Amino acid sequence: MGLELVCDHINIRVGSYGNVKLVKSFLIDAIKKYITNSNIFFHDKDELLEKINQSYEDYTIYENLNLYEYQLKGFECFINHSDCDGYISSSDACYFVKLCNKLNDYFDKNDLYFIDNKFYLYDIFYYSSQTGEDIFFC
Repeated sequence: MGLELVCDHINIRVGSYGNVKLVKSFLIDAIKKYITNSNIFFHDKDELLEKINQSYEDYTIYENLNLYEYQLKGFECFINHSDCDGYISSSDACYFVKLCNKLNDYFDKNDLYFIDNKFYLYDIFYYSSQTGEDIFFC
């Protein structure tokens, strides 16, 4: 059992439901590294990181923080989604891809979720963003 993403003819196994939690943490860690190392967060960096740490475990990071204000829209379609049903729209996939591209230098390159110089689910999100096909959770 576990989670799979399906878009048109592409099937990608995300992993067990426990693994999904680790994938979400991987994405949040990239956001944190970006905030820590970026010069655009000069006035509220520490406060923002503290709020992210407080929201970390229950994945309310996008609900509790206005990360859209910092052009960090994109991962919420995956992070805030239930682990077993529904879909991600192709427009949400487009935002996801844009944020992946923006944060690519901040992903942990030694992690098993970073393969071939990209986040391992990138291809299905990219395909969706280019074709207009939604991504379904199975």
